[in-house]
Order: sequence, then C-alpha cells, then structure tokens
Amino acid sequence: MKTLSKKLFILCLVAVFVTGCGRVGYKDTREKNSRIMLKASSMLNAGDYKAAISLFSKAVEVYPSLARPHLDVAMLLQDHKHDYISAIYHYNKYLEMRPNSEKSAMIVDRIKQSERAFVTRHLAKQNMFGSSMAQLQEENQILVKKNRSLYKKVENLQAELSGINENIRNEYKASVVGEVNDTETKKTPVLKKDPPVKTLPPIEPTAPVKTLVANELDTNIEKVVTSPADIIVETLRSSPREPAKIKTGSSQIQTYTVKRGDSLSEIAFKVYGDPTQWRKIQKANRDTLGATGVNVKVGQVLKVPVP
Repeated sequence: MKTLSKKLFILCLVAVFVTGCGRVGYKDTREKNSRIMLKASSMLNAGDYKAAISLFSKAVEVYPSLARPHLDVAMLLQDHKHDYISAIYHYNKYLEMRPNSEKSAMIVDRIKQSERAFVTRHLAKQNMFGSSMAQLQEENQILVKKNRSLYKKVENLQAELSGINENIRNEYKASVVGEVNDTETKKTPVLKKDPPVKTLPPIEPTAPVKTLVANELDTNIEKVVTSPADIIVETLRSSPREPAKIKTGSSQIQTYTVKRGDSLSEIAFKVYGDPTQWRKIQKANRDTLGATGVNVKVGQVLKVPVP
C-alpha cells in the first residue's frame, strides 16, 4: 500500500508540472498572436532586425504585463546589436514573469553567454585604452621638451630686446641732455651746460622809444630762421647785439610788433637776452594767443612785461 501511495504522489507531481509548463507555453503563444507582436515577428522574418527590436521594445512599453516581448527583444539585442547589458535585463525580466517556463535553462545559459561577451569586450577596450594612453603620454613628453626649448628661446630674445631698448634710451638721453652712460668705465653722466644768458640793461623811463624796423633787428642775421633752436644757434654764431627797442605804453608793460621770422623765443631773446623767458610774453598775451598758444603772426602787437 505504501509503495502504491508513493507512485500515485509522484504521478500527481508530474501531472502538475506538465500542466504548468503547458500553461506557460500557452501564454507565450497567446502573447505572440497580439497585433504588435505579429508585426514585430514579420519584421524579424524579413531580416529587418532594427525595426523588430523597435517594435518588441514598444510592446514592452505599451503592454507591461506581457512577458514574451522581453524574451524576443533580449535575444535580438544579444545576437544582432551586441547590447549585452540590456539583453541580460530583459532575460531576467522574462524569468521574473515566467518563473516556471520550460525555457528557463536556455535563458540562464544565454545570460551567462552575454556576461562573458560583455567582459571580453570590456577588457579589449581597456587594453586599447591603455595602449592609447601610453602613446599619449609619450607624445606629451615630447611636447613638454619642445615647450621648454621654446621658452628658453623666448627668454633669450626678451633679454636681447631689453638690451636694445636700453641702448636706444641711452642714445636718446645723450642726444637730448648730453647724458653719457658708460657702463664699462662707470663714469658719472655729464650734462651739457646752457649757453651764457645775456641780460638787458634796465630801460630808463625818460629815454625816447624808437619804432622797431626789420632792418635794424636783423642786421646781424644772415638768414631767416623760424624754430627756437635755429634762432639760438644762429644768434650765438653771429656777433653780439643789443636788446631790441620796443614801444612802451606804461612803466611796466611795453609793446612789440611781430616781424617776419619772429617767434616767442626770438622775441624773448631780443627783449630779455634770454630765449627761455618766452613764457612771460605768452602769459601777458593770453587774451590773444590763448592759454597755451605760442603761434604769432607778422604785424601782431604783443604786450611785453618790462624786466
């Protein structure tokens, strides 16, 4: 009796198992007959794997209760797209929804294959990346050496340029103020002395004033000069002359009529014997020359302060 009972129990278990497997197969067949699954299967049979993957994925999205689309899209992702991570996800999703499926062993085997393929591809990429990194590091070292060499050349050029600029500055100073900068002998810079300044004798108030004539002013000048520097040089070369006579209107302010070739420096030399005193005349005539004006015109009457 006991032996018969055991046999009956085993037969019942087998019957339950077969019934369960049949139900799982029936569910898969029913899901495959849905409209979107039929269209995806037709794309798969036509060899359009991209369209088939898109339709199976859409079926998973639109009908989350369907399990069969997970299996179909997982196999396509593994075999044709080589997206092993996504394939493993859909395989596991199918097993979660169909734990008693007769395809479980096959699905587990496919999961292992996807894992091995993913690891192999990842290691290959890592080796490629390592080789590329080594090459990049070598190229970087070459660029660093070139950069150091170029930086050294730039430093040398900057030092050379600094020396040239210093020489230009020294030459300019020497030409303007007579400064001599001798770095070898370490001599003190020598400044040119100004020419002796002629002073005018005081003008007596009772002395008669004579009108200036161009011939009287320029009797000792051989040519007409316009710049202050030319006036000074030409005047020093010529023989000494007396300060010019000017018209007077009071005991402190006198007047002067501008002649051809005159400038404020020339007039100051004629009046004071010192061309550097031109600012006094300019200051006294601000109303006609302006605050900083220095240009005079022939025939213009200027105010000249008495020294």
